[in-house]
Amino acid sequence: MRSLGFGVVEPQLNAGVTAHGNTIAEIGEFSCREWLRVTPRPDTTEGNSAMNRRRSRSGTAFRTVAALFAAVLPAVAAGAAPAAASPFRSTAVLVAAGRGPAVLERMREAVGPAGTAAAAKQCYSDVSILSDANGQYVTVEVDYDALLENALRAVAPGPGPNELFYVCRNNVTGYTTLKSQANNLYVSAEFDYTGDYQGTLRARAGSVWSWEGYYTSADPGHGAFTMQIDNRYVTAELGLTGLRHAVLRAASPSAGRTETFRW
Repeated sequence: MRSLGFGVVEPQLNAGVTAHGNTIAEIGEFSCREWLRVTPRPDTTEGNSAMNRRRSRSGTAFRTVAALFAAVLPAVAAGAAPAAASPFRSTAVLVAAGRGPAVLERMREAVGPAGTAAAAKQCYSDVSILSDANGQYVTVEVDYDALLENALRAVAPGPGPNELFYVCRNNVTGYTTLKSQANNLYVSAEFDYTGDYQGTLRARAGSVWSWEGYYTSADPGHGAFTMQIDNRYVTAELGLTGLRHAVLRAASPSAGRTETFRW
């Protein structure tokens, strides 16, 4: 808006539809600017008549504009409310024992010793993992090389082929293995790396050993969870930059926002 003088403010209207469903053109043919235009001299009968007609029409238009702005200005002043984040919806599919592909059934065997009840070894396909800290999905960087080849990073806006995992979990002990569906390899924690690369998670193992076994706090489809290995929580490294931004590492001694995920 801008002042037109004499305490009158000119609303700056754009073409379009108002909050009440009216087009701007429908507000009236006389705007606040027209209300201030030079009118016929009132020193004649014709001038007085013209002025009265103009006052009547412009006064109606001005009241309409004022009512419109009274309705919309509080919302403008407060600022547009941000769109509510869509609630997380698990993509995990529970696969009954003996009903999954061979790769999943072999994973099922690895999460419990012989004799473990089948009901205790829950396996899932199409699991996507969301970081609570930044609202991004965990992806496998299949195009990276060297130390970050197939690294896991929480940088994807939604689940796609590189963001899906097979997961098997012993729901008595919490012991869990994960395998990327993008490259059919287990997720390993790279404890032989050094510095702030140590503990980087990569989907690169063909079988399960000590670096591929995690302990998780909940089954897929059951909301927030944390993941531990070697007494270290998996964290999303949001403080790192470049290709390593939001890389997952088994590096935190305690659990907080950056160690909380959903699947």
